[in-house]
Amino acid sequence: MTEEWDSDIAAMKLSDPEKNGLQVFRNYSRAFEKRRGEDFLTAVEKEPWDIGDIERIHKVVVEEDPRIVVVVVCAFMDDQIKGMYRRELPEDIPDGKSKLLGAVGPLSRLAQRLQIAYAFGWLSRDLVEDAYHLRGLRNAISHKWDMEELRGRLDVFIENSMSPVEDTLQDGTKLPKDFAKHLDKVGLFRVRLIWISARFYYECLLYPKAVKARLNPVPVL
Repeated sequence: MTEEWDSDIAAMKLSDPEKNGLQVFRNYSRAFEKRRGEDFLTAVEKEPWDIGDIERIHKVVVEEDPRIVVVVVCAFMDDQIKGMYRRELPEDIPDGKSKLLGAVGPLSRLAQRLQIAYAFGWLSRDLVEDAYHLRGLRNAISHKWDMEELRGRLDVFIENSMSPVEDTLQDGTKLPKDFAKHLDKVGLFRVRLIWISARFYYECLLYPKAVKARLNPVPVL
């Protein structure tokens, strides 16, 4: 009996029985991973997640001056990623986890925390890149006093250094279709920061857990 082969298996220079065996192995692997993913999500849904911090940060994003919002969102991301390391790093690290995150530790700064999270696969690439760019904007704001220069820098940042998440969000399913067309640059900036901060909270909690469960976080989550 010949199996229904995937295109890459069909293209291999193997005998039919060998292709059958490879396809059966792949089918079982997919089925087991799907089941592990379902079990993982069931366990996650039972956790009593507190989203109060998300509600508070989004209130700040909507109401405050955008220059202040940059600093506050970066502080929020820093708290989330530090919490992730405290939860997920092993307890028996020499000198303890606290020194890694301390003032002179190898994970003392947000930039380093983002880099290591990316290296471990504990956060998705596009989110790390957006967070890294936002951190750079925060640093610039912290050392500039000229309001006109800051406003110009913010405009450039919105246009060139942020993922256009509104393209995904404005499909008419959960948000009005093409809603972003009616927003000015600052409004668009706020929408993107709401998305980034919510994803950061979510991924810091669940991405490393999925990786440790030997699951690919992208399809599972």
